[in-house]
Amino acid sequence: MIEISPAAVKILLIGVMPFLYGAATRLPFIYFVIHLDGHFELSMPTIGLCVALYQGSRVVTSALAIPFPRFSHLIGTIAGLAGYVTVYVSDNDLVYPFVAGTAIVGFAETMSSMQKYAKEIYALEPDR
Repeated sequence: MIEISPAAVKILLIGVMPFLYGAATRLPFIYFVIHLDGHFELSMPTIGLCVALYQGSRVVTSALAIPFPRFSHLIGTIAGLAGYVTVYVSDNDLVYPFVAGTAIVGFAETMSSMQKYAKEIYALEPDR
């Protein structure tokens, strides 16, 4: 196993991981709604259902993070990558692969896991 210094762990946990998490999950979500409306011209209730799929996948990963933060982080990251690949390789004019791939990206919700990591790291520090 690779040993990482405590200072590097804190930099990764507090700076790098939240930034990458935001880039990986927030930007696709913003684009998702705009693309469903502008390109596919779906109705707002249909867009709402598509957004619910994305948000539901986030909830699943967050719920798994409570008892199994590392497993949830790993599975969420792998599923998120699969979602990105699905969107990337599918025909841009087909709505179903776009919606399915983006909903799968929602499994990349790893903030709950990162919060558990921070809780473990800072548990013994009295001023935190």
